[in-house]
Amino acid sequence: MSADADLQAILRANLKQFLDEDLDRRIQREPFTAVYDPTWEPGATETADEADLRAIRNAQDSLRRDLKMNTLDDLVLIAARRLLKSHNLPEDLLGRLSYGLLETAIKGWEAVERRTLGTEPLVLSNDTATASTPLPAPAMAQQAAPSPPVPALPLASSFAEAFSDWCRDSSGLRAGPHRQAQVSVAMFLEIVGDKPIDQFTPADGELLRTTLRKLPAVYRKSPKDKGKSIQTIIDEAPPDAPKLAEKTIKRHFWAASRFFEFLTETGRLPRTHQNPVRGFTFKAKGPARTQNDMWSGDELVKLFAAPIWTGCKRTRRAEQGDEIIRDALFWLPLLGLYHGNRLEEFAQLRRSDVGQEDGVWFLNITDEDGRSIKNEQSRRKVPLHSELMRMGFLQYVEATAPAPKDSLFPELKPEGVDSKLGYKITKQFTRYRQIIGVYRKGLNYHSFRHGVTTKLYAADVNEGWIDLLTGHEGGGESRKRYLKGVPMPKLKEAIEKVTWPELDLSGLYVDGM
Repeated sequence: MSADADLQAILRANLKQFLDEDLDRRIQREPFTAVYDPTWEPGATETADEADLRAIRNAQDSLRRDLKMNTLDDLVLIAARRLLKSHNLPEDLLGRLSYGLLETAIKGWEAVERRTLGTEPLVLSNDTATASTPLPAPAMAQQAAPSPPVPALPLASSFAEAFSDWCRDSSGLRAGPHRQAQVSVAMFLEIVGDKPIDQFTPADGELLRTTLRKLPAVYRKSPKDKGKSIQTIIDEAPPDAPKLAEKTIKRHFWAASRFFEFLTETGRLPRTHQNPVRGFTFKAKGPARTQNDMWSGDELVKLFAAPIWTGCKRTRRAEQGDEIIRDALFWLPLLGLYHGNRLEEFAQLRRSDVGQEDGVWFLNITDEDGRSIKNEQSRRKVPLHSELMRMGFLQYVEATAPAPKDSLFPELKPEGVDSKLGYKITKQFTRYRQIIGVYRKGLNYHSFRHGVTTKLYAADVNEGWIDLLTGHEGGGESRKRYLKGVPMPKLKEAIEKVTWPELDLSGLYVDGM
């Protein structure tokens, strides 16, 4: 076989793998959810398909830009070299194969777009689709016997317990959302009435939306409301009482929609049954977020000049003193500042998650042993920023967690409705910032994540590598399939691009570092 024929065979196999993976994703996803935009949530202004199309077209644009600008990033080259080696092909084919991989990815995303629009079959081949097999002639109509009466289906309330079990076992809802879903379905049935499961219509969805928009924001939070119906609470509320936020109403709709998805998934309703609470729109919150949810330079300077990082009293850590207590409240904001992690990812770290690869220290983000991550892309190894090493993080790990299963932050225990390790630190960090005067709405631990991502983009770090470092599964989706095998030293170089020149944290460095 000629070299060109070998390349074409590799690219055809690559395209087939791409489309097979797309089909697998569609099969495995939850019904009525996005395939390629994991940030999409029920009740969002975009439908799941609209969010997917945006992500798919962004992926195409990114690849076409690379092709037009004649830029082959390291991820594509690594994948091409791996294929050349596995097929025993000469190195001089690297350029042709690399561009072929880009073109294959573009062709694959174009097919994925058509699949999302419903204009290209997922499984049915063109040969099968065009085959013409004559249908058998219909039998002579016979006098139909009168049909027996169809028995009514069970009431919706009779499935409350089964829905609860499904949410926990099959839908994967955590404890908090699990309970919220049960409450929301109970509210739905109270408002529209309990009836056979096939008797609900979109008119019931409209009644739910209209009623919830009249409901006071503090409904049933006062002892005097205990035992009162939703309609009574609405009737007795002052006219100027704040009403439920649209975000809360969307959450109730999402839960009610999940109830009907449960009924169809489990065969209690046919797949063709219309979900009576889908397709409803909600008021927009207003303009999109701007930089208000990012730390400004002045805010960071004020935060890290606070006593926790400059010297505090042991029992009153917002007051100036001579002790620096290196615990979760000390380390987690610093880890967020330089890595942009999600709080729970680092709150659940253990000694076995701190390791070395190619001479680079890293932190392993995993869902092993009962821990949780947000999505598949969240499972990753993050190179440890040199600033954390200078501050003695590795010495802290050795002293605090000598055994492999020891927690790096033993003072954190599972708390809250979701049993999260970050529950306590979230409250502590919020309260501390209120005391020292570095608090505003929208500014929180997650704001470190926005800052790190912005720094990485500003430093022209490869988009796929940014996704790999931060565990984000969004704009870099088009390159995710090339991420395996990226050398740890390369990721280390990337994370070192995160610098904060306005901060001087040298006072926290340990001797010898």
